[in-house]
Amino acid sequence: ATNNAVAAFSSRGNVGVGIEGEHGRLKPDVVAPGTFIVSARSTGWDQLAYYGPSNGSSNYSEVLSNLNLTLGPFYRYESGTSLAAAEVSGALALIQDFFQRLDRTNRPALMKALLISGARPLLSPGAFDIHSPTNSQGWGLINLTNSLPPALSNSFALAAAPMHLFDQDPAGALASGQSHTRFISCSPAATNQPLRCTLVWTDPPANPAASLKLVNNLDLVVTNLDTGEVFFGNDLAAGSSFNSPWDTNSAPCLDGVNNVENVCLAPALGANYSVTVIAREVNVNAVTARTNYVVQDYALVIASGD
Repeated sequence: ATNNAVAAFSSRGNVGVGIEGEHGRLKPDVVAPGTFIVSARSTGWDQLAYYGPSNGSSNYSEVLSNLNLTLGPFYRYESGTSLAAAEVSGALALIQDFFQRLDRTNRPALMKALLISGARPLLSPGAFDIHSPTNSQGWGLINLTNSLPPALSNSFALAAAPMHLFDQDPAGALASGQSHTRFISCSPAATNQPLRCTLVWTDPPANPAASLKLVNNLDLVVTNLDTGEVFFGNDLAAGSSFNSPWDTNSAPCLDGVNNVENVCLAPALGANYSVTVIAREVNVNAVTARTNYVVQDYALVIASGD
């Protein structure tokens, strides 16, 4: 991605369209800057060969080669997933370091949920086009300060916080038909900010021959307790960044394909919400610490504001 658009050379999702459900599985999960990134330059790098005729030499290549000269001998510009993936890895390392300083070690699903919760849609193409077979950006561009709001360092001992985190917990894992519900109250200031709930679970490996790769299916359901409106995970209209309430005259739009579910609510909000994780169908035990059960653990991030 660049600052406001997905790069032309970036691959696109969704994957398994028409196989894993009508719209396929939402991919990528997030995007990160990967165009004209200042990168380390090897002393053995042959710039002339890299931009030579066999590699599509043109005025563009000549200009790019000259730009590298402005960076000195130890750096150069480069583009691609090699840069974007490194940025995501670096962001995750900083998140982990932040929590370890607070004597917390996050499990993988919570790290992924934090990264997705902090992502925001790029300007072009707009919003989360998840009901399209050609999605470009997943949940958007990663943003470290959204994933780790400044007040978070003081929030773990406080009921009032901009973010509440629930890590994978073997003791709290869910079997088919079970659910967990948390109740959230929004301060007057928070009702004028977006509310985001992000559910992630580490799904067991699927049979490669299976068309639908999701093994254990969890659902995220958020209810406005003041109005009775109900919102389902990933039930966003194409081109929208925020969920619409369930039309009770139609069947619930439940996601049975992805192991990431989001409910993003636009202000103005109500004052009270319930956030429920439902184990719709758990087919394989995902928790090694509970060998006599067939259960799935999960991570949940509830975040207020930007």
